[in-house]
Amino acid sequence: MALQAYPDVPLFRYDYTDLSEAQIAQKLAAPALGGPGSRGDLQDLGSADLRFTAADGTTLSWQFAPGRRVLLDGGAPAGYGALTLDHVTLFAHLVPGTTRGYVVVWDQHTNQATVFDLWFGGGPAPKAREVNRHVMHGSIAGANGALGGVSGEPHHPTLRMEGRAIAWTEDTGMRTLEYYPSVTYNHWIELDRLRDGRGYSAPADYILLTEDIYAHTRTESEFSGLWHMSIMDMNRMEQAGLRLGFNGADELEYYMFRGTGEWLGQLARFEKFGDFSAEPLKIPDGSIARLRRWTR
Repeated sequence: MALQAYPDVPLFRYDYTDLSEAQIAQKLAAPALGGPGSRGDLQDLGSADLRFTAADGTTLSWQFAPGRRVLLDGGAPAGYGALTLDHVTLFAHLVPGTTRGYVVVWDQHTNQATVFDLWFGGGPAPKAREVNRHVMHGSIAGANGALGGVSGEPHHPTLRMEGRAIAWTEDTGMRTLEYYPSVTYNHWIELDRLRDGRGYSAPADYILLTEDIYAHTRTESEFSGLWHMSIMDMNRMEQAGLRLGFNGADELEYYMFRGTGEWLGQLARFEKFGDFSAEPLKIPDGSIARLRRWTR
């Protein structure tokens, strides 16, 4: 079968290329220097100096320069992209010479932040083309206290999106139906990509940023490996996001977008009233045999 960016067979029946880390690094080299693409204008953060501290003590720093250039921890200059939704800013970049990248969601009112550490190869994903992610919640500070202090509640996983269904239309023209059934997975149909309206499920993150704005990600594990994320204003039905990964033709998709949504409906939730803890169901002894007994 000839390579197809968007296969006309079910995704689980398409023979994706087993890209090596070296091949991926080569494909990432130029985009790391140029930054993500976009149909609309991307924001320039000027000469900002941002320092992130995670809840576990991990620290990262970004030194920005005009022309959408950024240095991570004083390293090699890279291109970046940024979009702001109300007072929440999303910026993303790859790290030159590596298969790594970072996506940062920063609430400029409270200086609370979430960082997605992304990488290709080296696991835990079984294939190098699948994006791995590590999510860190923490806070942002500026040089010499330029941004003021940190306030409000830290970002955290949320159950508030459970049961919702939304139709999103991006400025790229991509139309997506998304259903959010749990705290760990979503169900999605990209109407302009997937044939016959087929839906698929993918591992997901749901993160509360503010009372109005959430972050959502999905990772196409076992398929192309694409990682798609956005921050979403659930009152205004607006989003800003990033797509990173390789399509069926092994072409890198690395771009930022804006979108608008249409509310399709809400299914009932059955957690205790007021429970938005987003804790997945735990198996007491980790026993598969016990799990099988529960599901008989």
